[in-house]
Amino acid sequence: MRSTALPLCVLAALLLSGCPEPDARPGESRLVVPEVPGAIAASAGGLASQNGTLPRIIATLDRADRLVTVVNANLDADPQEEQVVAVQRRDDPAAPVRLLVLDPEFPRGRGARISWEAPTLAASARAFSLSVKDLVGDHGMQLVATGTSSEGRFTLDVFRRAAADDLVFAPICRIVADEIEIEETPRTEAYSSGLKNGASWPVISWLRDTESDNPMDLVRIRWSWRPAMNRYASEPPEKVPGEQVGQEQLRQLYADLRPAAFESFIAGLWGETPAPARRPSIIVQFDVASRRIAINDGDTLESFAWRDTVRTLFDRIVVVAENEAVSRIRRTFSIRASGASTIAVSIRGDSEWDARDLDLARLPERPAGAAGAAAAAISPVGEYAGLDGGSVRFDGDGLAWTVGAVNRRGTWVSFVLGSRSILTVRFLDGSREARSWLAGLKETRDKTSVTRKLTLSPVLLTAEGWEETAGQALELTQTEKLAKP
Repeated sequence: MRSTALPLCVLAALLLSGCPEPDARPGESRLVVPEVPGAIAASAGGLASQNGTLPRIIATLDRADRLVTVVNANLDADPQEEQVVAVQRRDDPAAPVRLLVLDPEFPRGRGARISWEAPTLAASARAFSLSVKDLVGDHGMQLVATGTSSEGRFTLDVFRRAAADDLVFAPICRIVADEIEIEETPRTEAYSSGLKNGASWPVISWLRDTESDNPMDLVRIRWSWRPAMNRYASEPPEKVPGEQVGQEQLRQLYADLRPAAFESFIAGLWGETPAPARRPSIIVQFDVASRRIAINDGDTLESFAWRDTVRTLFDRIVVVAENEAVSRIRRTFSIRASGASTIAVSIRGDSEWDARDLDLARLPERPAGAAGAAAAAISPVGEYAGLDGGSVRFDGDGLAWTVGAVNRRGTWVSFVLGSRSILTVRFLDGSREARSWLAGLKETRDKTSVTRKLTLSPVLLTAEGWEETAGQALELTQTEKLAKP
């Protein structure tokens, strides 16, 4: 691709955004009190501890600060984990989000001190994310903070340890752009075993071309790790004409930069493409009406509460979502319209192990049944009993599934696929089991009661929709007595 030089003033501004500033150090190390029972924090990788135990160190924040997020990680060679905390001033919503590193210094892990503190480019906690990962490939851990500026553009701050014997960090990458992507690629087994360093991960930033009237014209900048400079440096910016990335049938979507327009485009069910040969296809549902995102890979079901949407470039959005079972688990979905019925989805969490990239195609509608009637997603509420003595209680998005003396809890979603209603359940008992059924819910009434019959026939979700699979069909009944007139 041919590079086109940008005006010097624009290039200077872009380069300045990536130049590290002097590392910020607190005037003095403030002591942090020991763990406070009942406080909420995050475990390694930013995920909530599932066994109910709290992290070893909890910081008592300045009254003027509010907590944004916490990540536990081992930042040095000692056996104890440190905490990286993001905070923001309560009385100033435009104040930058700041990072603090808490270093254990009391015996038996009873407390910590703030060893380092610095502001980030993010001025909003709305889409803020914090992770600890090795971007440069030297087996060290860098602090990676992403967020949005006061103008609504995306920000990236990367901090690296300034000295091997001190928990003080220096900025090595600072970028503000319309979209930012870290190109995380697999590293060799020699890197994984600690024998060799790995390849550094480049950063790609995209900006709208302010010199063009076409909203599809972009500027692409690649940032590479330069060990001699101890920072990421930009390569020459490239202008990317919209004709290379646009399609005629998508021009209406590209021209409408409202988040709602893109949400309407992705609403519905999408399947992995091309369909894998040796495992079930991944199915993703974007339920705009209920603000939920569900991912089903045939074995597990993940359901996320849709918290926020940011329209970035003409062909993409970024969605911030939280796991409905464990709210501290956050995911960022970068969604690009690659065709009239295809999208590319990049899913990122708080660690590199949470990364997932999917190419998805809109699932085709199945032909309607003989009656030609369209199905509706079922919404069971309350307890349904089976002939074998088992029962299922639906309570909001959760359920309790009882068979004999075994009680399994889970989450459930229902949606329409073609002409049929699908019910999918994910069990939360550690098995990570997910099961799907064709679901029907019929209601009959007489003068004294209402009877609801829920029928479930097991199916496997595929890229083509669904296919029947082996398993026992279930029939569950709920009876509600009517009040006497």
